[in-house]
Amino acid sequence: MLLHLAVDGKQSRLCWEAVLEHMKQRGPSEPLLVGPSVHVLESNTGVRKAVRRERPASLEQRCQVHELCNALAKLPRLARPTLKS
Repeated sequence: MLLHLAVDGKQSRLCWEAVLEHMKQRGPSEPLLVGPSVHVLESNTGVRKAVRRERPASLEQRCQVHELCNALAKLPRLARPTLKS
């Protein structure tokens, strides 16, 4: 589901707060912006700071695909194919 599309050269907290504000103005239905929720995020600090500021009661979960890719990138190249399968 595409929630927002914008062209911006930065991924700062201020840019992400603008995205969240735009979503609130458009009025997405629950549970996107109403009540406690879980946000699946990558490691981008700007989006994490914006979500924490806008939704302090929300839970945060790191994207498992990004988590696995980052872990595999730290392994020796010869070990990667074994762990990917």
